[in-house]
Amino acid sequence: MRGYQGWLGDGARGGTDLDAPGLGFKRAGELIAAGTDKVEIHSRGTAFREQGDIMLKARRDAAMKVAESLFAAEEAIDIALARAAEFNGTLATARREANLSAVVGQDAFDTAASVFAALARARCDIVETHKRLHETKIEIGLRAVAIGDQGKPNAIPNTTGDARHLQVVA
Repeated sequence: MRGYQGWLGDGARGGTDLDAPGLGFKRAGELIAAGTDKVEIHSRGTAFREQGDIMLKARRDAAMKVAESLFAAEEAIDIALARAAEFNGTLATARREANLSAVVGQDAFDTAASVFAALARARCDIVETHKRLHETKIEIGLRAVAIGDQGKPNAIPNTTGDARHLQVVA
């Protein structure tokens, strides 16, 4: 015998048994579980709320998974950027300490500087990704869900006169 849990409809079948053996309902929203005399009352609103809660939890779980990965990527880029900056400084300092001409190793210095610039661009891109994911979070109904434990900077005052960056004052 198959069992069924959930909302069965609005009573349009007139109190007859459903297709599953031993499963039916008496009135709208009353479910008779297969093999039992147990009657559960479910309103259509309750069923939709329960389904919505499940979907919201799935979205929240997915958002948390994405956020953890995003934070790890941001941290990795910041660490790489700091190490590249340290390396570039070491190249310049080592050349000077060794009393070498500025032309010695210039091609290596150019390449190392290019690596630093690429990492700076990657940091800019991951910050833009973070902003777009925040917008996506709002689009999927998670506006009120706080993700992450790092403090966010307060709104930066708008000095460009651009009306898109209005702030609430009170």
